Amino acid sequence: MKKCSCALILVILLVGIANAQVTWTQVDSALHPFYRAGSGVLGNYFYCFGTTGRHNWPEDSASAQAFNLTTEQWEESTRPPVGTGNYAAVATNDAILLIGGTTFVPAQYFRVVQKFIPTGGGPAGTWTLVHDYPFVAYGMAVAWDGGNYIYAAGGTPDDMVYYPYACKYNIANDTWTQIADAPEELVVSGGAFLFDRFYVVGGWATDDVLLEYNPNTNTWTYRTGPPIPIAFPGFGTAHNDSMIFMIGGGGGTPHSPLTNAVQTYNPLTDTWTLQTPLPLILAGNSACFVPPDKVISAGGWLPGGCLTVTYRGVGFPTGGAASVPPGTSNPNPADFGLQQNYPNPFNPSTEISYNLPTAGHVSLCVFDLLGREVAVLVDGFSTPGTYRTTFDGSHLSSGIYFVRLQAGTHSQTCKMVLLK
Repeated sequence: MKKCSCALILVILLVGIANAQVTWTQVDSALHPFYRAGSGVLGNYFYCFGTTGRHNWPEDSASAQAFNLTTEQWEESTRPPVGTGNYAAVATNDAILLIGGTTFVPAQYFRVVQKFIPTGGGPAGTWTLVHDYPFVAYGMAVAWDGGNYIYAAGGTPDDMVYYPYACKYNIANDTWTQIADAPEELVVSGGAFLFDRFYVVGGWATDDVLLEYNPNTNTWTYRTGPPIPIAFPGFGTAHNDSMIFMIGGGGGTPHSPLTNAVQTYNPLTDTWTLQTPLPLILAGNSACFVPPDKVISAGGWLPGGCLTVTYRGVGFPTGGAASVPPGTSNPNPADFGLQQNYPNPFNPSTEISYNLPTAGHVSLCVFDLLGREVAVLVDGFSTPGTYRTTFDGSHLSSGIYFVRLQAGTHSQTCKMVLLK
């Protein structure tokens, strides 16, 4: 089992940042200090459910707070009934699920899955228990596929054994199914679901690893790991429809140093970019993405205790290729690229733009979550230029679809959401 052997504090002095367009601003402080919070965005609130404390070690109690994304003020929410922290959290369209978790005093580990639904738009809400996770554990990497499934991987039942186990949750049927084991033992890794793939990044024993799970083949693949190894990213990993954001992710121990590193990953190019670091080195912070280009980082821990500090980062990349505003034209684009459709989500039609730097045969097709082709938008010879076409989904049901552009040896895919 691999362990990183770095110092307690990892200060990131990014003198030569490759893409430092992000600007961080400190905003309203949380009502209660917290860290290791399971978090997610629902409606107009960023919810954080985590361990609270004011001294050298957290108190055995949970905080439930919600950051209003419009007013940028914190408000009280409703505490989960089980556990006090270390929740693996995932947000769907209408709920946040807390999977597993712990208490600190006495040390207890859970397999309970708790479901939070806001009341009247939040920030208060109601909790219900759904089907238990297959294993007693905390620290799983989790992500929602945008449809009917939630994916989870790794975890630990006792801080000694790390699981390679992976599972998926059928939301409609309230059932868990075990899938192929990950090729690594994982704990407090970050999770994201993009382009029909489940990504697991970093972790206590896998700080420089990025794994990709393909639900269609039930197989795992190694991708390029983060340039700055991160051992505790499970609470500070966020994503949009096309990029993964690792915000901090330190654990505050000799094996998992405090850090202010901010890294972004593009699955389409399998590349990482270093962004402007957080203003404060810390551990156990929570993060979320807020469209169109913001990330909120909240809470955390320093040797003096838990934190209330909250930062807003603006200028995060929004896609694998630069967007082309509707109505513009570029007869000689320098790079091949498929832009995110606009609008997205859409009903029933949306515009798709793409760049072709060279002439050749081009195909532009739409697929459903099962990989079935549902539309052929382009299939023929094209000269260089920027192209736009309209996809009409009036004959399709609501859900997630993928548009794929292929030209010669180049291929690029974007996720689209049809909401009727």
